[in-house]
Amino acid sequence: MIENDKSAPTEGEFKGNEGSAPDSFWRRPRTKTALLCAGFLVIGLGLGSLATSLAIHRAVRHGLRDPDRLASKVLSHMRSDLDLTDEQAAEILPILQKRFAGLRDAIRREHEAIAGEIETVLTPEQRVIHRQRLEERHERFLGKGRGGEKRE
Repeated sequence: MIENDKSAPTEGEFKGNEGSAPDSFWRRPRTKTALLCAGFLVIGLGLGSLATSLAIHRAVRHGLRDPDRLASKVLSHMRSDLDLTDEQAAEILPILQKRFAGLRDAIRREHEAIAGEIETVLTPEQRVIHRQRLEERHERFLGKGRGGEKRE
């Protein structure tokens, strides 16, 4: 009969050099690979989200600068998605132009109303700085000489 070999590892024991501990969790090749993949995934998601956010911001900003251009782009997408006829496109374009121009004006009115309410809380010195900052943002967002008259 075979005697029970005490030198062979039993179930759950580590088989390796005498007195050495099992490989560290962080030293295992699979762990390193998994951590690298997870890191690249997080970085990729972050960069993708940033790029998408910038693209949306740019599209909205340029759309508000020029509602007719935005209406033409939207109509172009509608033509391809819905297979519009020329007659349908001719009827839809003025609707889009009117609505996008109205949207720009509504946003401007709301922005001015908010600024007016905020100014009631500010000191005269703060109001001057606040108005300067609003004008700078207005020019940056809508472009110089576009989107209406300047604030005083």
